[in-house]
Amino acid sequence: MSGQKRKLQVPAELRDILLQFAIGYLLEPPDDVIRFGLVFFARLEEKRKEAATGASIKLGAVTMDKQTVRSVKDETTPAKPVRTKPNPDQSVNNEDKSDRKPAPKTGATRAWLSDALKDMDFYRSMDEQQRGEVVDAMFERSVHANECIIRDGADGDNLYLIASGVFSEYSRGSQEPICTYASKETFGARDLAYSVPKATTVRAQQDGKLWVLERSSYQRILLEATLRRRASYDSLLKAVPMLRTLQDRDRLALVDTLISLTYTKGDPIITQYAEADGMYFIVDGKVSIRLEQEEGEVEISYLQAGDYFGELALVAHWPRVAAAYAATDRVKVAFLDVGAFERLLESCINSSGGNESPLVQICGSFDLFYNKEI
Repeated sequence: MSGQKRKLQVPAELRDILLQFAIGYLLEPPDDVIRFGLVFFARLEEKRKEAATGASIKLGAVTMDKQTVRSVKDETTPAKPVRTKPNPDQSVNNEDKSDRKPAPKTGATRAWLSDALKDMDFYRSMDEQQRGEVVDAMFERSVHANECIIRDGADGDNLYLIASGVFSEYSRGSQEPICTYASKETFGARDLAYSVPKATTVRAQQDGKLWVLERSSYQRILLEATLRRRASYDSLLKAVPMLRTLQDRDRLALVDTLISLTYTKGDPIITQYAEADGMYFIVDGKVSIRLEQEEGEVEISYLQAGDYFGELALVAHWPRVAAAYAATDRVKVAFLDVGAFERLLESCINSSGGNESPLVQICGSFDLFYNKEI
């Protein structure tokens, strides 16, 4: 047994408690560290008793409290759109409301729409849920030959996807088309982002059908996705002891800097000894943490959704001490860039009079509490 390496694992709860203790000590250094410790652990015991009796305080909780949810919702929920009176001269999106209500779609129709939209920038940047919501929000319109779809000078409100028929676009005052559109082609995509008076006119050359996505529906989908994203990412940040101490507004500001990244099985996420560029939160899938040894890479940890990695190298600016690989077919992570981390976190933690950053002290001091082989 003496010749074998032994893996020591420190429970996550112990690691969290010790990190919280260090944060409290470094933010307001007490005259008597032992007395500070007694008060700190007495308060933890009080919280545990409150939790046992059904109180809302819960050590290590990662769920959002109701006040935070309300705050996020108030910030991101859009005002109800104000609809103006229809102008039959403008475009088909001014038809009767009953005609533009999205109808249930068959699997074949949904697949057709997804295939037709797959190369559009706005659609490619969305996740699967958002893409499904876009398809759900689209409605079909029948048009007649010579019908005006977009009129020069009118505000554009919709994206149009051609299901059948041919449509021509004319510049102002011209009788010759500058562009012709057919099945699976689109026009009006820029109107999803903002509404500006159109400089061209689009007319149907024959009877046909269009799939229409209104700007109001598109923006609602984006806003609801932002709300879901912020709530999910906020829970991930709350799982990190040093981020849990941030005020709600500061933590939500940090949430908005997170970048969503996706990997497939076997992809390297970070490489051992590489320069630290940020920390990672696992949103979906599993990640293998490996350490390079004489006999090759050895797996030392296996992380899953809700876990995080890379925080020590981030705050201490050390090279990566281990490698991380995607361990499932699809791994989605939220990436926190080192620059955003420093700007937002350092402004929330008191400086130590020109000495080493409290963040570096906290994370550097607790390197030994991370699982490693000895």
